[in-house]
Amino acid sequence: MGHTGDKTQRHLLNFILEKHDKIDYLVANAIAVNAMVTKGPNGEPAPIETFKNKHPEIKIISTYIIQDVFDHITAGRVLASSTDLMKQQGQIAIDMMIKLLNGDQVGSKESNFPFRAGPIVPIISQDNIQQWPYEYLFGEREFKAIHVLSINQPVLLQQRSTNES
Repeated sequence: MGHTGDKTQRHLLNFILEKHDKIDYLVANAIAVNAMVTKGPNGEPAPIETFKNKHPEIKIISTYIIQDVFDHITAGRVLASSTDLMKQQGQIAIDMMIKLLNGDQVGSKESNFPFRAGPIVPIISQDNIQQWPYEYLFGEREFKAIHVLSINQPVLLQQRSTNES
């Protein structure tokens, strides 16, 4: 548990790996999993390398997938991760919004508009990752979301009063 920033997750990993012996499985959030198998921001060794003699059989599983975890599974550094199929959830949400805008009623058998919808959550592992192309899970690898705020556009800030009446 703790803040999901890389620095905090590395600290927690080092603490746990130092305190215990012969851990079989590390199940953690995607940031911790990435921190476990990569060098730190200042070039410090990955925790898995630092503690490889203390935990020689450790297997790593992520509770959710991000692009880095996908790459670590492909490379054999991470055993598995669940995925909530983010791209498909977006497609389902847009489809449902279009149905609402067209006047379809939620739960109506006539419009085939379910009350709840979502993809089945698969587990992606080293054994089946070839069945899950990167682009299917995340979109194009080169895609970068960019937001531009014009320098000439005024930014409105609301000040909070420090005086309590």
